[in-house]
Amino acid sequence: MESILGLAFSSLVFMLVYQFLAPWFSGRTVTFSTPDLGPKFLFGLLMTLGTALFMSFAVFAFVFLLLPFFVLAAAAPGPMTFLLVLGGTGLAVLLSVQVSHWVMTIIAGKLMPSTITVPSAGAAWKAAWAPTVVTLLPYLFMVFLPLVGFSILAA
Repeated sequence: MESILGLAFSSLVFMLVYQFLAPWFSGRTVTFSTPDLGPKFLFGLLMTLGTALFMSFAVFAFVFLLLPFFVLAAAAPGPMTFLLVLGGTGLAVLLSVQVSHWVMTIIAGKLMPSTITVPSAGAAWKAAWAPTVVTLLPYLFMVFLPLVGFSILAA
């Protein structure tokens, strides 16, 4: 039951983000084509499931691409090691979330053209910043900034 409620809540959040924030981020090029709630909720469900699936591939790819950065950071002595690894991890997460939302926005635009208008990959990239900001902003304030602050104080 909790999984169904979480899925419904996540679908609702995606629906609201693409209803109100994505048009602002994309300059009004990525918008819903229908006023009906059913197709919008279905869009949110597609975005939720697709982003969760694609995120695992994206995280693996970006961590693999940034592996030399992590190896160099681990070889460096001192408190800068922690900051470099934390920064690399933050970069990998940001890129993974953004690319996942971007790809799913393009896919949703192709699969549901009567629900959402996605004219180009560039517009999808701009619109994908809306769910990325909504996703990562709480983590930035609750996790990332205090860790950086404590590591600077400890150094």
